[in-house]
Amino acid sequence: MKHAKNISKILLFLLTTLTLSCSKDDDNSEINPSLIVGEWKLTSWIRNDVELVTNLDCLNHLIITDTQYILYQYWDFEDGNGCVSVAEGAPALQPYIIEGETITFTDGSVTYLFELLALNQTIFKIKETYTEGGETNTEIETYTRQ
Repeated sequence: MKHAKNISKILLFLLTTLTLSCSKDDDNSEINPSLIVGEWKLTSWIRNDVELVTNLDCLNHLIITDTQYILYQYWDFEDGNGCVSVAEGAPALQPYIIEGETITFTDGSVTYLFELLALNQTIFKIKETYTEGGETNTEIETYTRQ
């Protein structure tokens, strides 16, 4: 009986320890802000559950430093000219800030707020929800390290 009581206490201790060691920090193991620096290529872009990436040759490219980013945007307008940059002039360095699970990109006077879904050695995944023309849209962009 005494042996069974000791085993119960040990099991209770182990269960409590394991439960307490699983905290909210574990839920975000896919987010490590220090890994954002580098070059990233868009590999998936989903708007309202519809995949928008159809040509793997014409994908956005991000270069991110400790405090700034450059976004190179390309599009295939199906006019026979292949991938063309949609930027007017050369892209410029712009600031960004990571605060918890949010990343804010600034482009001139426009600010874009994204939820960080994943940020690790190989994947950078963000989500934006916005309203346009009275319709709420959700976009999820996935970038792969280059």
